Amino acid sequence: MELGRRGGRHVVGLRRRRPGGVIGSDRSALIDGYYAFELPEHAGVPRALARWPHALAAPLNRIGALRGLALTFASIRYEAIVCVRADPGWRSLLLGRAVLGRRRKLVVLQFIVHPHRAGGRGRLADVIWDPIDRWAVRRAMRRGQVLSAWERDEYAVRYRLRPERFVYVPWAWRRTPAGGPPPPRGAGVLAAGRAFCDWPTLFAAEEAEAAEGRPWKLTVVCGGHDLGRVRNLNRAGRAMVHCDIPERDYARLLAQTGVLVIPMRDAGISQGHARLTDANQAGVPVVASATRSLQRYTTDGVNALLVPSGDPQALARAVRRLLEDAALAERLRTAAWERSAAWTWSDYIGAIRAVIADRPPDLPPDGQETATGR
Repeated sequence: MELGRRGGRHVVGLRRRRPGGVIGSDRSALIDGYYAFELPEHAGVPRALARWPHALAAPLNRIGALRGLALTFASIRYEAIVCVRADPGWRSLLLGRAVLGRRRKLVVLQFIVHPHRAGGRGRLADVIWDPIDRWAVRRAMRRGQVLSAWERDEYAVRYRLRPERFVYVPWAWRRTPAGGPPPPRGAGVLAAGRAFCDWPTLFAAEEAEAAEGRPWKLTVVCGGHDLGRVRNLNRAGRAMVHCDIPERDYARLLAQTGVLVIPMRDAGISQGHARLTDANQAGVPVVASATRSLQRYTTDGVNALLVPSGDPQALARAVRRLLEDAALAERLRTAAWERSAAWTWSDYIGAIRAVIADRPPDLPPDGQETATGR
């Protein structure tokens, strides 16, 4: 699943701001990445590079370091540079702003600090970059948006910053605001994800159910980096496996399933939110690993079933409950749909506008502080 990209490309918009502009005026911020499509009142819309010859525009879309360098030079003309942490070009942009600019201009959306890679050159690069990142964020970041409330204090400690430099804006709970949940249309089990997925626990649960004469009609959607492992775990061949499929194909699979499983290893970061949003939008009941990232997003037994990470027996029981108890499945999916109406994509983008303008964002009612921490 490729989320947050338009046509598989990241687009950099370069337009001159109006003199004396304040944040929130239509030329005061330069928007990088897919948020440019959602915030057309600011510079950064796709037509900026679309007017360039392909030979000039293509390297900026393809080569992260070049893109970050271009954004660094463009940043001189703007009050704020809005970007997604870890997008291509992020590191060179962060370093460039830290070295060349004394004014903090970076508004960093989806501020997530991923764990170091497991080994090899990737881990070495992460270890070397870590102290540079801490210094550069302190120097260049104006505001960082976190998707989980607890990240605010943890990142403040990590970067030795005031907590006010981080703003909690949760990911949208679903995309569209109107109507009722789609009718249930499937009886199978879909498991999907790209990062920190607990595939061994998923397949162990499915194997245990199959041994008891209750095999799932399982479909798995994974990233290319996990494909070899998933194929090995699927040695019995009972699951249908898809890899890096387009969003429209994933939406079709989701619309045809009876239960969505979000199997995760708790990486100590925000994770699983986009999958939960998609399930809410499709009206599909959810079984998810009870990671800390789902606090304030789910309540066990109310709008999802939560199970301990790494517990195949608990996962098998939860999936069985939803497959065998239609009333429970209907209650969960209806509750998820109704609650998610309070925080749709348009609400989320409105809050992002407030963050860019240095205003307190309007947030959804928060009645689930102990969702997974009870």
